Amino acid sequence: MRRVLYGEGLNSLTFRHMDEMFETAPVSVGRKVWKLQEDIRPLNITYSFEGQQYDTPTFLERTRTNAMLVIRDGQIVHEIYRNHSGPESRFISFSIAKSITSILVGIAIQKGDIASVDDPLTRYVPELAGSGYEGVTLRQALLMRSGVAFAETYGTGTKSQMADLYENSFVTERERFTDLATRI
Repeated sequence: MRRVLYGEGLNSLTFRHMDEMFETAPVSVGRKVWKLQEDIRPLNITYSFEGQQYDTPTFLERTRTNAMLVIRDGQIVHEIYRNHSGPESRFISFSIAKSITSILVGIAIQKGDIASVDDPLTRYVPELAGSGYEGVTLRQALLMRSGVAFAETYGTGTKSQMADLYENSFVTERERFTDLATRI
């Protein structure tokens, strides 16, 4: 029996190498690029949780942080890389992608490539026809209000759609990560 691999070691590796595991498209640097000014200073954060005091290194370890950039008043005030990462490392964006996708949809509407956020998703992604996304609008998808039943749960021993997706795409390579959307 094959066991699904979870954990910080695998996440540290996969989160930095998504572009090697999946088909990706690089985004070119824009014409107007500015460099943030730096005012680097120590990051001495302490916090308490369940009666215990924690410092910055403990926080980074407990949260399995690979990289962190702190910007305050338009300046980089702290930058740290861990677990073999560095300034050139590419990481998976998780929920940041939702904001970027919304921006890109707005640009596509402005250019006339998308008529409206009230268009059905299937107009632009016909592979979703017949799935739970049939009849869902771009607006609903962008607001994460599609009504599609999907539980994004993680953790060792957890049997979930996410665990199955992880197993089938990362471990056994039986399907593409995006294939689940067509079956929901």
